[in-house]
Amino acid sequence: MNIIASIDGYWFQKIKNGEKTIEVRKTVPKANRSELFDSIKDRIYWYNTKTRIIEGRSIFIEAKKYSYDEVKQENIPQGHCLTNEYIKDYMNYGENRYVYFWSLGEFEPLELELPEDKMPPQSWCYENTIFPKGATLGEKQ
Repeated sequence: MNIIASIDGYWFQKIKNGEKTIEVRKTVPKANRSELFDSIKDRIYWYNTKTRIIEGRSIFIEAKKYSYDEVKQENIPQGHCLTNEYIKDYMNYGENRYVYFWSLGEFEPLELELPEDKMPPQSWCYENTIFPKGATLGEKQ
């Protein structure tokens, strides 16, 4: 189950060059209602909001949930390229009780355009919400 995630060009470059190996988000995709999306066969396709195209994909290794207290105590892994203050602000200083750290595997550059009648995801979406059922992004390379 692949997803398409919108990302600012600045952060995309850090993922592309291997500096950013963890993406921090307030939500996480689910393989089904009970388990987190965490299969290394699944990919995150990066929609660069600056260039307005899908410019690459990463293996989705796993997603781990961290509480505001863990962030505050700096009990979190590195690789996200953010300050703890930035993450706490993103969490609205505890109003959002958790954030998810998406561990990223191997990055592969791509150049794929979204269909003209589709809008890019606000944060992320499952690939089948943008591309027709049965078609996969891997086939469009």
